[in-house]
Amino acid sequence: MLVYDLGAKLSPQRARLRAILRSWFDRPLLSVALLLLTPLAVLAAVTPLLSPETRSAALTALRPTNPALLAPLAATFLSIGAMFACSRKRSSPAWIASLPMVLLLDLAVIGWTIDVPTDADPRSTSFQSNSRAELLAALNGSTQRMWIVTGRAPDGAPGEYHDPIGKIVANTNILDHVPLLTDYGPLTPRRYDLAFHFKPWGEAEAAAAMLANDDWMQWYDVGWLLLCEPALTPPEGARLAAETAAGYRLFRYPYSRGRAYFEKATQPGGVRYIEHSPHEFETRADTWGGDVPGGEASPRVVVARLAIPGWHATWGRRELPIEPAGGVLLSVRLPPGERPIVIRWRYSPPGLAVGAAVSGFGWSSLLVLAVSGQSPRAKRRVRSTRRR
Repeated sequence: MLVYDLGAKLSPQRARLRAILRSWFDRPLLSVALLLLTPLAVLAAVTPLLSPETRSAALTALRPTNPALLAPLAATFLSIGAMFACSRKRSSPAWIASLPMVLLLDLAVIGWTIDVPTDADPRSTSFQSNSRAELLAALNGSTQRMWIVTGRAPDGAPGEYHDPIGKIVANTNILDHVPLLTDYGPLTPRRYDLAFHFKPWGEAEAAAAMLANDDWMQWYDVGWLLLCEPALTPPEGARLAAETAAGYRLFRYPYSRGRAYFEKATQPGGVRYIEHSPHEFETRADTWGGDVPGGEASPRVVVARLAIPGWHATWGRRELPIEPAGGVLLSVRLPPGERPIVIRWRYSPPGLAVGAAVSGFGWSSLLVLAVSGQSPRAKRRVRSTRRR
């Protein structure tokens, strides 16, 4: 509709629309400033409704001197300004050459603002640190999850930023394939966040209470605990497996129920978990008691993986409804039938097919218009002119 309104034939409505768009593009820096500062102003307006802690954190984040705010704004203004100048002086090679320089500067700003400390522990400068080697030797390729329990560093930085390689935290263990309970980054699923209240870098706000009440570890397939603080106490029954020179204590937690299991521990039988890829696996459940009843009496199989949208469970050609266990983990009730029952699980991003179809239609339309050279509307206008 916007492209149609910008057609060759003017009308009062089209003239006003063109004037509005031109006023925006004639002042690109002001336009970008308004787009960026408007949500910040809204956030500042609602801060009185927040708790004192949240309000203080929000106001600190909105300070103009905050590099997390200042650096992206400066890079955005510089990039838009360079593009505007090049559009005005596009005949000058020197101005055109400035665009790659601005891109390199923008990438340098991104690298500079990535939140990795430059004054990290010297042992973190190499993947051959002694702490790391000792922990990997004790883990010995285990497929059970490890929970790294660490507090704040002496300088106030997040604990996982202090000796991240020695602790094998989530953003440094890619090459060693150590499955962890916590992850690094702000994209933690909401259900997971509500269950544990982990901070984006994995630090637990109630680590002592979580260690004292360890029943949840059995459900999440936690088989290892790395306690990085001397004041932390492991759960009862956990066995010390290794202790590094840095003071990290690795404990073996023996009560995990595995990656897949029956919801009720008293249910006769067993569940086997077979992973084919990170997004596809199967569970084989055997109740050891003949046929499986249907309805609410049917046993429920729980998988220690997050029940995020996109997972599908199928038995033969029949899709089974997923019932999140505790609102967090994948779970289905066994369908009635003979044992054993094989359930196949597969993940596909929600909306991928629709998004691909829309994108494909758009690109196909652009390709057709590019090949034909004229839009159908333009062709009809040309034919009408010829008949006159």
